[in-house]
Amino acid sequence: MRAIGGAGDLARFLPYLPPLIVLGVGLALFSGSKAELILIFSASTATAFLAPRLALYVLMAWLPFSFRYILPFQAELQMPTEPITGVLALVLGMRLLMRRLRGDVDEDRSFPLKYPVLLYIASLFASLVNTPDLYISAKGAVRATAYAMLAFAFYDLIRSERDLRLLFLSSVPPAAAAVIWTVVVLAKRLELWRWTSSYWGTPFTNYSVYGSFVSVFLMLMLSRLLFDRSSYDRISWGVLTAIFGVGLLFCFSRGVWVAAVLTAGAMLLHRSERSAPVKLAFLGGAALIAIALISIPGVFPALKDRVLSVFDMRFATNRMRLLRWGAAVMMFLRHPILGNGYGSFALLYRESPEFLSEQLIKYKIGAHNEYLQTLSETGLLGFGAWMWAIVEFYRMGFRSLKELGEGRWSWLVVGIMAAEGALLIHFIFNNLMAADKIAIPFWGLYGLLPAVADMASKKVNAPAGRVP
Repeated sequence: MRAIGGAGDLARFLPYLPPLIVLGVGLALFSGSKAELILIFSASTATAFLAPRLALYVLMAWLPFSFRYILPFQAELQMPTEPITGVLALVLGMRLLMRRLRGDVDEDRSFPLKYPVLLYIASLFASLVNTPDLYISAKGAVRATAYAMLAFAFYDLIRSERDLRLLFLSSVPPAAAAVIWTVVVLAKRLELWRWTSSYWGTPFTNYSVYGSFVSVFLMLMLSRLLFDRSSYDRISWGVLTAIFGVGLLFCFSRGVWVAAVLTAGAMLLHRSERSAPVKLAFLGGAALIAIALISIPGVFPALKDRVLSVFDMRFATNRMRLLRWGAAVMMFLRHPILGNGYGSFALLYRESPEFLSEQLIKYKIGAHNEYLQTLSETGLLGFGAWMWAIVEFYRMGFRSLKELGEGRWSWLVVGIMAAEGALLIHFIFNNLMAADKIAIPFWGLYGLLPAVADMASKKVNAPAGRVP
């Protein structure tokens, strides 16, 4: 990356200095008041309009530390991630529309996975015809659309290795800091691991969101250690892998454990002759960590009970999941084509006494399966679009790997596919796409894969001596 310095760079950054000073003074003067939130909202919106690429980096830096702000009229916002996401979606939508109107359609800049995403967005609004509460469903559909548009934003804005480095610097260090913070808090509350209250005072609301968030970064770190044989700072990447690995061990979600084990196993099965020694070292290290863990007094019985509970149908959360999965299928049968309306599962579930019991209503309302919730809320149209999007994502990934072989870009393609895979597997056991800490990485990775594939293809196919 080119170093920043000199009069040219200074002149380029000077215009940003006065508004930053004003923002800093304003935040200091109005700390803890509603005016502080208004300033954050205004600054986020202005940044997204004037400098969308910078806004994307700010979004990723803030993501682990976003917080919920309750608005009037049954509304809420994750600050500052949702304002930035919404304005980025608007800016990218306007940019794409203007290109169409001008006839300035560059196939190299056209998002190759756009059709399944656009069909999925259309299904969100088509489902509103059957919703029991138009306001709540419309509000949720707009929010989900903004998240989905991030796929276009990542593809459009991350177009070079420099952009990738800046994306890494803006997302990984804050995520690592948030994980360290959470581990320190959880270490003091070992007896409360399974309860949401153990996450009070951390950037995360519960172990499902925390575990999925950590899995995304762990798979990316692990992929580079396993498959990248080029020259890079292995010590720093090893430290980051250890941070996210320890963070995952402090997560009490069975779904996260299953997703992480299956995804890591798939990565180990990926054929790469050069990575064989590293794979053996990884397996040996994992075995040593497992032995060390079960040697701690009280840990092995707790882990054993938690693992065995997966197969115990008397376990309350297992019964609750089966009940809600059945409810989702019944709701789907009411409106199989367009669904019952985005966000309607909780509304219909509450209104159906046959689905409830005193033992189960204390758990958060949701289908606990992203696929069944999508099927019940958006019908075959939305579910089919989402499945199409997933299939096209992996088709592109495997095509890219075939073209790249074991080149220096292949680890990143594998890592993106693995990170997305960890989320998709966990979606079997939980519905998490309404959380910004999950939806933003999911759609960001969805747009990043074709962007990386394009960059890698241009590098590989460039004439000798010429760098695109």
